[in-house]
Amino acid sequence: MADLKQQQIQKQAPNNKAIIEQKNQRQAMTKTQVLAEAIAARRESFAAVATEYLKPDRLVKLAQACIARNPLLAECETGSILVELMACSRLGLEPNEAGGRWLVPFKNNKTGKYEVQGITDYRALIDIARRSGVLAAVHADVVRQGDLWENWISSDGNTLVHLRHQVAEERGEIRYVYAIAKLKNGEVQTSVLTLADVTRAKSKSRGSDNSSSPWQNEWDAMAKKTALRRLFNLLPKTPEIQKVREELDREEGEESKTPAQELAAQVIAAEGIEAAEASLGSIVADPKADEKAKVLARAAALRDQAPVEVESVKVEEPVSVDEPVQGDIPGWDK
Repeated sequence: MADLKQQQIQKQAPNNKAIIEQKNQRQAMTKTQVLAEAIAARRESFAAVATEYLKPDRLVKLAQACIARNPLLAECETGSILVELMACSRLGLEPNEAGGRWLVPFKNNKTGKYEVQGITDYRALIDIARRSGVLAAVHADVVRQGDLWENWISSDGNTLVHLRHQVAEERGEIRYVYAIAKLKNGEVQTSVLTLADVTRAKSKSRGSDNSSSPWQNEWDAMAKKTALRRLFNLLPKTPEIQKVREELDREEGEESKTPAQELAAQVIAAEGIEAAEASLGSIVADPKADEKAKVLARAAALRDQAPVEVESVKVEEPVSVDEPVQGDIPGWDK
């Protein structure tokens, strides 16, 4: 009997040794390496929602390059990183590239942990609007003192929207920010914001006072994005435009869901609840059975748009926008 037990121990020894060795190797890996491995493991999830504009392999390589260039991203919760990369794949936008989607790390004062916030570049919104196939032209800009600026809506004549902007050589303080789109059917949609409008939007933006926020370093770009955001509410509901509307809604209401809940919802939508159930344990730190069940129930409810009593959901009120109008803009080619 003792000999049999000894033989079993000897058979298990190599396996135990291999497990210990793998554990030691894992502990020796840097946070950057661990995150890079987690990103590569989600390749199939990225592929499930990918567009023709960004292949999963390229997304993985770009994401791994991002964390290599900015080690602070490796300090962020893995779930928050993967959520934003899923958004990049869904929209066809490259992470941390001009005209793509910026991954900005910040510290959540409530949890004491780092999370990443995805911020869509205003140039990406213009690119997606063009992809939709319904626009003839789209533009966003900032009007400053000294610029020639004319804008009014009239019921007289064939042109209902009158908008003219000419940049001056010597420019002063900001007056307005606007976005304008001309549809292929000749219809024109505009969104014109005052400085006060943009300031209010900035105050609602999560982390806007942080030194790393683009609101601190790229105010004009963020102001243009705000005007484009309002304009998107007026554009035809094509699949491309609807997807970016949903992601922008999520950007503006980040605190309504945890990264784990958001990721679970996206994995469920892409691969089914079994896949989410299988992978969630590697995303939620020290998951308890009841907490995991809560997250999955919440994710399933989000997918099905059904009410759930796990926790309240913050719903943003629709943004008020100008009434849609039609007409031609002087200077635009018909």
